[in-house]
Amino acid sequence: VKAKANLWRGEVNYMFKNYAQAESDFKKHISLLKQPKVDAYYSLGYAFFMQKMYSEAEKQFTKYLAKNIKDKATKADAYNRKGDCLYMMKSYKNAIKAYSEAEKTYNLSADYSLYMQGIIYGVEKQHSEKIEALNSLIMLYPQSSYAPKAMIEKGNAHIALNESDEAIASFAKVYDTYPKTNQA
Repeated sequence: VKAKANLWRGEVNYMFKNYAQAESDFKKHISLLKQPKVDAYYSLGYAFFMQKMYSEAEKQFTKYLAKNIKDKATKADAYNRKGDCLYMMKSYKNAIKAYSEAEKTYNLSADYSLYMQGIIYGVEKQHSEKIEALNSLIMLYPQSSYAPKAMIEKGNAHIALNESDEAIASFAKVYDTYPKTNQA
């Protein structure tokens, strides 16, 4: 009962944005049981993530993902957050692997996964790979909120490759396809 109470209190503290207290509660829950609730690792990962403690968050998301997770949406989210942690820690190759796993796990979050892969390829100056990832996002998820952002990033990649005509076409397509967005 004490372990469950700590888990529930952690969830409440998280909802009220008391992330340090939520972290403490989740840790207590985990320490009180030989087999803690699997979601406790996921929740603890988020508590660390919200405190910008990316290394600790990544460890918790990894522990969560090591379990036999049936819920594909939550599993994909954990891969995306793991990718975000690795991105923030500048471990770009590992971040791309995490985002790729998220993309394969659950297609409703794959637009974000593809977008972040594109961003990382750009950071690493792999502009052709960036364009390829962003093209996949635009083609597979044209209604995604990331699609107009992807078109802008794609245009920027074309600029980096000295492909002015392709850059202009990408920027124009944002205006034509998504005229009511900030990107247009």
